Amino acid sequence: MKTYDSWTDELHRRMDVRRKTKKRNKMIGFVAASGSVCLAIVVLIAIGVSRIPNHDPIVSPGGAAASILADNPVIGYLIVGLLSLCFGVALAVFCMRMKMHIDEENDNV
Repeated sequence: MKTYDSWTDELHRRMDVRRKTKKRNKMIGFVAASGSVCLAIVVLIAIGVSRIPNHDPIVSPGGAAASILADNPVIGYLIVGLLSLCFGVALAVFCMRMKMHIDEENDNV
């Protein structure tokens, strides 16, 4: 028969497992939400670019690599910059959250 101390130790262990599972599920939800937001931003920007009117595009002598996103190279470079910023911020937040999560797990061990 189990003693009271062994029973409470088992109860605390189960509570810790549930708490860790809940934290992991929150982390997975956060990663999925941030990925969805990034994807939504890309789609909205793509839709917005397709609706920009085509008036006298600025022509650069050597061509513009970002002009594949829009007829106007300036707008194309602006879109590339915004996408880079969004993905950079999302990646930084993801890495910080993962580091915090790993540090918490290491402290609990």
